[in-house]
Amino acid sequence: MIPKRYIDKYYPRDRFDGTLRFYTRIRSRLGKDMRVLNMGCGLPSRNPIKVLKGEVSWIVGADVDPPAASNDEVDEVFIYDGNVFPFREKEFDVVFCDYVMEHIAHPVEFMREIRRVLKPGGIFFFRTPNRFHYVPIATRLIPRRWHDRLSKGLRNLSKEDGKTYPTFYAFNSRSRIVKTAISAGFHQESVTLEWVECEPSYLLFSWPAFIAGLVYERVVNASSVLKFFRSNIFGVIENN
Repeated sequence: MIPKRYIDKYYPRDRFDGTLRFYTRIRSRLGKDMRVLNMGCGLPSRNPIKVLKGEVSWIVGADVDPPAASNDEVDEVFIYDGNVFPFREKEFDVVFCDYVMEHIAHPVEFMREIRRVLKPGGIFFFRTPNRFHYVPIATRLIPRRWHDRLSKGLRNLSKEDGKTYPTFYAFNSRSRIVKTAISAGFHQESVTLEWVECEPSYLLFSWPAFIAGLVYERVVNASSVLKFFRSNIFGVIENN
């Protein structure tokens, strides 16, 4: 693995920490009286950057995976069947999905539910991989039965660090996001997207891989023409 001091040297946190950038964006639109839904909350992250509990009136998590019920970084967790969200219409000011949309097989139905539970003027934030980046391309080429072992090995994770979930990438390009949003009832002009390339987190296992990822990152970040090949899409969709 690449020593942390070199990662910090080439990828200073204030410029390249995608998690910090994503949650800073969410926080910029929050108010103390807001009700927030973390859709696909998963297990507790133990990362203070991701914890919004105490900053808003009420934050709940929802997930299809029963172990997510242990997440104490939200006020309440709902385990549901993956279809209709277990919430009333117009219940939330903000809904966000952090690396969830790539796992949704039917994004139009999912987005309709997000729109249903958002208040008028509410906001949906998401962070998801770009299907045209080398990691999702490799994921689609590699048999599913190998995903757990490869993902944990490349990121130096233990067996206890959770499992991987099937990925569909049915939402993970500009055209698919816009088309899905419109089909779900959002207006096209309410969709704002940003393509973000940070550190090559899957290429930290060796110097040759890290250098290749570093060169790729510098190239795609050098020009807006190449932005569509960056690793992540940060999205904001407003319920106007």
